[in-house]
Amino acid sequence: MPKKNLYKISADSLYGIADLKTGKMIVPAEYTTIDVLSDGRFLLTRYENQASSFYYADASGTVTPIQTPVKGTYFSMAGDDRFFIGVYAKRPLTATVQQSAEQYDIPSLVLLDENMKVIRDDIDGACGAVSTPHFTNGLMPIQTGSTLWIGFRKGAIGNGTYGLIDKTGQFVGSHDFDELSWTDSRYIGKRGTALYQLDGKGGEIRLPANASQESSWAKAELEAAREHDISLSFYYPRLNITRVDFCRLAVKLYQKV
Repeated sequence: MPKKNLYKISADSLYGIADLKTGKMIVPAEYTTIDVLSDGRFLLTRYENQASSFYYADASGTVTPIQTPVKGTYFSMAGDDRFFIGVYAKRPLTATVQQSAEQYDIPSLVLLDENMKVIRDDIDGACGAVSTPHFTNGLMPIQTGSTLWIGFRKGAIGNGTYGLIDKTGQFVGSHDFDELSWTDSRYIGKRGTALYQLDGKGGEIRLPANASQESSWAKAELEAAREHDISLSFYYPRLNITRVDFCRLAVKLYQKV
C-alpha cells in the first residue's frame, strides 16, 4: 500500500508488513502469504504443522483471526473480494505414463464471499502447478464433476466439465465445455475440436474451423518476417493484436532495419 508507506517484507521465507516511513514492522514476519484486499485490509496466511490459519490485518497492524466455515490446507484470493479454501482429500490420479489410477491428495475448492460464507463447494481443484481460477470481468471459469485426475502429481487436471460463474456462484450459460480460458480479453470455450467465443451473458458464437490458419495473401510477408526474426508468437484463438504487441513488433523491425 504505497500511499500509506506499507510494504510486504520477506525474512527467512516468511512475510511481514513494514511501515517504511517509520522504519518499523507493524506486522511481524511470521506469515506464509500476505495479500491486499480492496477495502485496505491485508489477508494473512500461516502454514505450520501441516495446517493453515488465516488472519486479517489493518493498516495499524492489528491482526484478527478469520473464522472460516470449513477447515482447509490453503487459503487464496479469487478476485472481486472472493476467496478459496482448498480442502484436500484422496482422489484418483492416473499418470500419463501409467494405466492404473492411484490415490493422491487433491483439493476441492470452496468459494467464499467477503463475509466468509460459502458460495460453492463443488469446484474441482488440481495438483501442484495448475493454479486456482480467478474472477475476470466479474466471471470465473470453473471445473466441476471430475471423477479422475490425469497427468502428474505436480500438474494434473480433472476430467470434469467447465463453465462460467458469476460472483454469486451461479453458472452463466452452458457448463459443458472441455476447456475454458480467458484469451485476448475474451472467454473461449472448447467442445471437442470446436471453439466458441462466450459473451459473458450466456451467449456463445462458434468460431470458424479455419480461423487459426494464416491468410493466404499474407504468406510471403509472414515468411519474410520469420526469416528476419521479427515475428511474435500468437496462440489461437487470438482474435486481434494489442497495442503492446504492435509496439514490440515495431521495435523488432526497427532494430533489424
